[in-house]
Amino acid sequence: MSGHISGIQERFRREVSHVVYVHCHAHRLNLVLVDCVHNVQAPAEFFVTIQKLYKFFSTSVVDEECLKVQNELEPVNQHIKLKRLSDIRWACQHAACLAVKRTLPAIVTTLKRLVEGDNVHRATKSKGLCIFLDQQFLTSLVAIAKLLLMTKQLSDHLQSPHLQLASVKDLVQSVISGLSEMGTEAA
Repeated sequence: MSGHISGIQERFRREVSHVVYVHCHAHRLNLVLVDCVHNVQAPAEFFVTIQKLYKFFSTSVVDEECLKVQNELEPVNQHIKLKRLSDIRWACQHAACLAVKRTLPAIVTTLKRLVEGDNVHRATKSKGLCIFLDQQFLTSLVAIAKLLLMTKQLSDHLQSPHLQLASVKDLVQSVISGLSEMGTEAA
């Protein structure tokens, strides 16, 4: 897309020879985060579980049951549907984790009801998903949701039309400090 041979930067350079191409820093951040997630076992497994939950809960029968459970558990709150992951838009990871975090009691209750249900296929899938929702998953959910919030704020700021270099520098330092603190707490 932005390639120096036939991409957008080369097309601009043909029209205006002195143009300087700067790759979107929000996109660079996204690429780094996606690469890290795919190359580190624990977060890779975590996001596979998040995607499996999304796929299972996006079927109409399961979605209806989950909405019914959400209504039983918290009738005054707005119903939340699970979100799809996307390597292209890192904010989708944040939205997906937040949706799982907010609806976890309804997710667990729905899975348990489906395990006891008449549909053997859904019951088997539900049992399998219940196994993934262990202490490791819950720990990852809390930690990764915190990490995603920090990186989402940075990404949103990098995409702002009112971007100020000084504020970006401060926010980057803040995110680095926050990530370092998270690493220290985990150790």
